[in-house]
Amino acid sequence: LLSSEDLDVLWETLCQVSILQDNQRRMNYEQYRKASAKLPERFQVFFSPSLFLQMHKDTLGTVSVLQFFNYVLRKAAGWQARLELSSYATASGHLSEQELQDFIKDNADHFNLQGMSSSFQSKFYVCICLRKFMFFLDPSRKGKVSILSLLNSRILNEFCELRDQNLPENVLRNNWFSSFSALRTYGHFLNLDLNRNGMLSQDELIKYKNDSFTQLFVERIFQTTQTYDGEMDFTGFLDFVLAVENPSLPESIAYLFKAFDFGLGFMNEYVLRLFLNEIMIRLKENNLEPVPIEDVLYEIFDMAGVANRDKITLK
Repeated sequence: LLSSEDLDVLWETLCQVSILQDNQRRMNYEQYRKASAKLPERFQVFFSPSLFLQMHKDTLGTVSVLQFFNYVLRKAAGWQARLELSSYATASGHLSEQELQDFIKDNADHFNLQGMSSSFQSKFYVCICLRKFMFFLDPSRKGKVSILSLLNSRILNEFCELRDQNLPENVLRNNWFSSFSALRTYGHFLNLDLNRNGMLSQDELIKYKNDSFTQLFVERIFQTTQTYDGEMDFTGFLDFVLAVENPSLPESIAYLFKAFDFGLGFMNEYVLRLFLNEIMIRLKENNLEPVPIEDVLYEIFDMAGVANRDKITLK
């Protein structure tokens, strides 16, 4: 692993051997090898001939020093992350839900979580973080996540961003793991929970996003997800939010498809008409011009690449 001091040495060496071209530091293969010769053994893994061949070159055959340095940074950070995650794992190559929770807790202690109490952090913040990892990286609901899938996911990068104490506000607002986002998500849950029993009924959940969803859709969500005496807990709410806020991701599509297919394993024209009829009724109630259902069906089946109106499957 490379320390911050090692990275400083690497940058200084690259600057010494490279040339300044159009306000950019660049180096050819000879200079690349020269830098390698100046550095200790632990750096040599980054100076293979094959790596230089893979990098983008200009007409003179030179590569960007900054591009190469950023590659080393990413590699070093990946190795560090793998070691860190592995230290929590009792089973080779995987983290259980509890182990991932421990990883989150330990890292959250070093985040800048403005406006968040310690009790909220331990009780709700860790749960909010954990659900995003488990929802997207454990779609089969086995209760564990592979370390490799964690390292390859953007979710881990998003989480680790919060180690930077000086992230701009616009980045924090769009980061699921920030205090702003976590408090906002919990606030949505509290606002929906009208009877303050810590659970959501169908009538409460349907108010999410200003009544954006139909009664049939919400009924199907409750029929296809874990509920307790017919009500949804905070964990179930987080899964719902992650799915509807990220509708184009495969895990979200799988979650939503279960609500749409009525257990058939596919959607056909009859099923789609049930949902579309409710949407058109909602449009009329809001004094909006409904769209002809036939036109919508044609577009849906056309986008799905289904020749006839027989079946749309998840795959």
